[in-house]
Amino acid sequence: MAANPLGFFRFATRYYPLLLDLFYRREGFTEADLRGLITNLSTESDPAPLNVIDQLLSYGIIELIEPIPMPLPRLN
Repeated sequence: MAANPLGFFRFATRYYPLLLDLFYRREGFTEADLRGLITNLSTESDPAPLNVIDQLLSYGIIELIEPIPMPLPRLN
């Protein structure tokens, strides 16, 4: 489904500092990092961090990446 351009630009305007921070992160970030960034920018009238994360996902700004499984240590 195509995103509503007006909705996207309203979101980008409201969360510009968040988008800028995410753009310059070279090492990636965890969900906890993202929730913290959103919480720091939020006011009482803003949606919950999970809703903002859902919007970031729906607009294709972020993608979920499955963690790489660590191999089990070999027992000798």
